Amino acid sequence: MKVRIVQLVVTKDIPTNSNKIFTTLEDAQPDEWVLFPEGVLSGYYPEEKTFLDELDPQLIENEIEKIHQKVKQKNVVCLFGTAMKMDDYWYNSTVLLTPEKRYNYQKNNLSTLDRDHFKAGSELKVFEIAGIKVAIQMCRELTFPEQWKILKKSGVQVIFHINNAIKENDKLREKVLVSRAFENQVWVCSVNNAASPQTMSSMIIDPYGKEIWLSVSQKEEIHTQELDLSLVSTQYLQQERTDLVNVASVKPVHIE
Repeated sequence: MKVRIVQLVVTKDIPTNSNKIFTTLEDAQPDEWVLFPEGVLSGYYPEEKTFLDELDPQLIENEIEKIHQKVKQKNVVCLFGTAMKMDDYWYNSTVLLTPEKRYNYQKNNLSTLDRDHFKAGSELKVFEIAGIKVAIQMCRELTFPEQWKILKKSGVQVIFHINNAIKENDKLREKVLVSRAFENQVWVCSVNNAASPQTMSSMIIDPYGKEIWLSVSQKEEIHTQELDLSLVSTQYLQQERTDLVNVASVKPVHIE
């Protein structure tokens, strides 16, 4: 499995953001998984009260369709974040595009700022694409290990962390992602916004908790990495003391 992490500066201009995604996909190779940050299409400015008022939901949908056409042409899988309006509600979403289908993941655990704008999602989702089970977690969802554990129990091999963490103290969150990879013995691929004052790198972490790659902060950067899925393990899961703690009360939605 080959992933292409695309760390970009997220702007307020939807056509500019879409063009960055489109241009990057031009260079992608068949069967690659191409990852972009949280809010990379719509822009992501939850600290501004009028953030969503300035967005055109139809323009967002039109740009998603253009990107999907490029995904089909290049025969890749693409994941990117965007604000998305559905049933009169705005969601902080990740769009997952394959040559055949479009999927959406809505961020479940919203930040305090997010709650001023978005409706929370209500489902953990497992996507099985080309025989590979993957899941998506967004930004602060890294702080809820029970979600990651449930996804692991559902057979997930790779968790994509779609991120927009550009505060100066966010560097410390890298250690949390290492823990999520190590304790669940899965690959973790995290992609962040490169806007200043970003300190938290985009990252690829193997199922042993080893940092395979870290980006340079505040720099637009693309990195391609082959993931050895044979490293994914259930050793720790098989040793779990379910008589002490049971983290299986919620079952994810499986999507093929």
